[in-house]
Amino acid sequence: GRPNPQAVPEPPSDVSVKSLFVNLTENRNISAPAVSEQALRKAVLETVFPGATRSNIIDKIRVIPNKNIAFIDFNQRSDAVHAMDVLYRNLEVDGRRLNINWARSRNNSDAISAAGGDDGNHGHDFGSAHKKQKLSETNIYKSQDPLLLGSAPIGKGLGNR
Repeated sequence: GRPNPQAVPEPPSDVSVKSLFVNLTENRNISAPAVSEQALRKAVLETVFPGATRSNIIDKIRVIPNKNIAFIDFNQRSDAVHAMDVLYRNLEVDGRRLNINWARSRNNSDAISAAGGDDGNHGHDFGSAHKKQKLSETNIYKSQDPLLLGSAPIGKGLGNR
């Protein structure tokens, strides 16, 4: 059963979803050092599956440092459900309390999910800047635009004087 049915988000209706989404930023403290994949794996396994002898509980963990998010992919949905029950509002890594939720299914039918988008990113959404936007349309500093730095392909930028 669920320890606190009011608090823990229900699993997505799409039964193929076996991934949890982790926001690695505690209280918007973006200057904190990045959470490593190893630290996240250790915290999840020790908290949710103490003494587990199975080594195949977690399929993979993907940390996306520039977005301060991670995805934990489980091999079995039942393990993902159990992890969510135990970790929701209770995941601590390196002394930081991290928010966790269900990753969105690839067909994006679950409104409760925290991340999604089926654009070749394994059902994960890496932010709006990823949505086929030209570099010049994003909010970047001029020093970050390769077209202004001479590192652009020949014929563009400063390379053709």
